[in-house]
Amino acid sequence: MNWGKTMGSQSGEGRKGDDLTAFVRRHFELQRSAAKNEANPVAADLKNESDRERHLSPVEARLLTLRQAGLEREDGPGPADWDPAIGDGFEASLQRAIFGWTKPEYQRTWEGRAGSTGISTADFQKAYNAVAFANRTGTVMNVHATLVWSTVGQTNGIATAKIAGLFLERFRKWSHERDLPCRWVHVLEISKKNGLHSHVLMHVPRVFELDFRKWVRRCIGTLTGKTPVPRVTPGLARKLHIAKPNHTANLEVSAETDIRAQWEVFTYLMKGILPAAYARDADDRRKARPLLDVAGIPEKYRRRQGEVLTKRVSVARDIDRASQARVGFRSAYDDGARDPGGLYVTDYLKSYERDREYEKMLQNIGQLEI
Repeated sequence: MNWGKTMGSQSGEGRKGDDLTAFVRRHFELQRSAAKNEANPVAADLKNESDRERHLSPVEARLLTLRQAGLEREDGPGPADWDPAIGDGFEASLQRAIFGWTKPEYQRTWEGRAGSTGISTADFQKAYNAVAFANRTGTVMNVHATLVWSTVGQTNGIATAKIAGLFLERFRKWSHERDLPCRWVHVLEISKKNGLHSHVLMHVPRVFELDFRKWVRRCIGTLTGKTPVPRVTPGLARKLHIAKPNHTANLEVSAETDIRAQWEVFTYLMKGILPAAYARDADDRRKARPLLDVAGIPEKYRRRQGEVLTKRVSVARDIDRASQARVGFRSAYDDGARDPGGLYVTDYLKSYERDREYEKMLQNIGQLEI
């Protein structure tokens, strides 16, 4: 059976499935061949493999070498591309069966998820619970950072998402070096005006504001190899007779106790909620409301924020679901709140402050008893 030619004749839908079928057939053919050489099956298998390798084309030989070394085509020598492995041989067919025929197939399988066109109900719940948990543990998300990656030459979606991740990881180190809790919620968007850009809701005490602003510019420059574009005011742009350019990093810092400002920024970050996303009633799962209404997203903000090929919404480890579960935290959304009035509350921070006052009272009583 010339299974390689059989594979080469396949096209259209089902090619990837046919690749897998042919691979399975080839597997059993090798098993039957080994069974005919029962006296020394290992030697027979080695002989079959060596005979096959001697007759491989250059493309097949390269694919075999990469597979045996545990590498993808993009990791090995030669041009890196997203085309499917070319050829009708065994190695090319196996590569297509594993990695797919097209770039979207590869990305769906190996880069975590398919393209995201908006914020889902699960994304909203993850982000909301993270902010609520940050408040319950004594921190207000008082900084809104908008990072326009296109201004520093970052236009590739996957690569830019990785740089954004490195930025957030370095922010974690920056926070820990100053004995600060690391709290952030990150939303990735793409638009005609700004290209791929990040919105990050963060916690930075006002005493560290100047240090933080300098660090942001330095960090972005280090990660991208380009100098961040500074902010140009409309008045200066008119004076210089230039169009006001997009600047790389816009940082809005509010008071550390301004819960209202925090929730206003949060609703802005959630403006990309999918129109088809719904929040089910906690008591009757048959009932549901549009998530845009539940989240209180103003009409002027309700618009699509472009398709991204990576995770759209992420949160810091210190306030993620696992951290919440360790202390048994439940948010108002978890308990059934389905309107802005019930969601965007000061109760979380007030509960934290009551806990601290109670602890101080116990400490004072202990000191009196001593």
